[in-house]
Amino acid sequence: EIRSQGGVSVLPHPYHGHRKVEELAALVDAIEVFNGRCSEEQNAAAAALAARHGKPRTAGPDAHFTRELSHAVMHFDCEGPLTAPHFLTAPRTWSARPNWKGSLQLSQMVKGCKQRDLRLIGAQLRPLAKHIMQSAAAWL
Repeated sequence: EIRSQGGVSVLPHPYHGHRKVEELAALVDAIEVFNGRCSEEQNAAAAALAARHGKPRTAGPDAHFTRELSHAVMHFDCEGPLTAPHFLTAPRTWSARPNWKGSLQLSQMVKGCKQRDLRLIGAQLRPLAKHIMQSAAAWL
């Protein structure tokens, strides 16, 4: 369906939330090898997956907050608009940095508040507190 509309199919964060990764990799046009919410190990495994399948690589911030949008920016070396063929073949670079580890828990707490789901909120409290304490210790 994506291709029929002139789009490019990308497998996002292959080692975070997906099953049958090798089968999925064979079906898509490109593979995300940097995701701002994934671990270094998951991103490295994604890069190896893209290499095994000969797929172009992408990067994304997986932003849940506006301030995270600039955490992964891709630059394509092509003239004119970025079309699907350019996306797949143009030389690319990216600048990327991981999101703050606690932002996932924070975004889940916001979701819990919106849905009035006390279990979801409660499940995020301890991990969020851990990330806050680790960040505070690093700042001191």
